[in-house]
Order: sequence, then structure tokens, then C-alpha cells
Amino acid sequence: MKLKQLLDVIFQCGPLDYGTFQEYMLVGDKLKVAFDLIKECEEFKDVEELLLMPMPTMIHYKTKESVQAKTLLLRDEIIPELFVGKCAIYSITLSPEMYDPKKLYKPVKDGANFGPLRYDPEDFSPLQTITLTFNPKMDPNGEMISSNYHHGNNIRKQLHETLDKILDNPNDYRVKGERHILIRGEFGKNAEKFKEIK
Repeated sequence: MKLKQLLDVIFQCGPLDYGTFQEYMLVGDKLKVAFDLIKECEEFKDVEELLLMPMPTMIHYKTKESVQAKTLLLRDEIIPELFVGKCAIYSITLSPEMYDPKKLYKPVKDGANFGPLRYDPEDFSPLQTITLTFNPKMDPNGEMISSNYHHGNNIRKQLHETLDKILDNPNDYRVKGERHILIRGEFGKNAEKFKEIK
């Protein structure tokens, strides 16, 4: 099983409650509960020893050198040199939904979609898009039309109806973003220092 699949199962009911905040994050006791399942994930198949890091920053008792958890953004690719030998994990988090601004999103329903909320970089005002897709060579019933057929009103009516549906039920038309995995901990050679601290 991949780590993303495991996290989807764990967070299927929503974010976990940490008292003062809710987050799509495994840390502390909540990480301990899922730790045996995490060890079995494909991403850690080459790891000899997977450890829990109790705090994000620790001091080595001999050298007085600080050991700090690094943050990795884990997408589909694995960084092989990091997930070998010993690894120490402080937390595993699902990122907020992210959207690629260069990606052209496909229609979600009825040839339309409600784009993600973005912010104008100049004045930071919120922006959202609605995309309506239609074929100018077809009438609303899906039949081909001749070039001399005037169908502007039919298309206009169809677009208005679709726009009304979108505004009445925006969640049905929203584009889904991608969540990636953020792992905080020590990986590869740096995890050796952590082993000595424990």
C-alpha cells in the first residue's frame, strides 16, 4: 500500500482533532497509533529502521549539536537516497488542496466547472472562474446544424441554464485539487545522529 492510500483511509472522515485545532496531520500519539501501518508502506520498503521522533528539534547529549526535523514534500516520486537505512519521523501531514495555475481543468459536470479560489498577486483580491464548454456546431439537443441555421438564442439559453445550475449547486461543479504528503523528520545519513540521541 502507498502512504497516500493509507492517509486517505485515515482521514476519510475529515481532519483529526488536536484540541485547539483540526488538521490532516499525524503527530505524537496519533502517529504512534498508525506507525506499524506506516512501516508497511511502499515508500519505506528500503528502510532498515523507522523511528518516531518525539520532538521537532533535539540536542545531541555528547556533541551538543542540534538535530532538527527536515520537511519533505512527497509527490509521486520517491527520493531513493533519503528512504534507506534509518529514518526518524516527527509528523506526516496532507498538504492543503493545491492547484496548478497552468493546468487546464476538464469540465466536472454538464460541460462546466467552478475553478479554484485564487488571489490576484497585485492587490490580493480573490478571483474565481466558471468555465462553460459548448460545441458551436451542435444545437442544445445534440444534433448537427447547418451553417445557415441561426441558433444563437438556443446556445445562449443553454449557457444561462448551465450557469444557473452552477450557482445553485457550486460544490457539484468544483474542481478537485491535489493533496501531497509532507513528512517531517530525519532521513538518510542525518537519521544516524538521531539514533545516538535516543
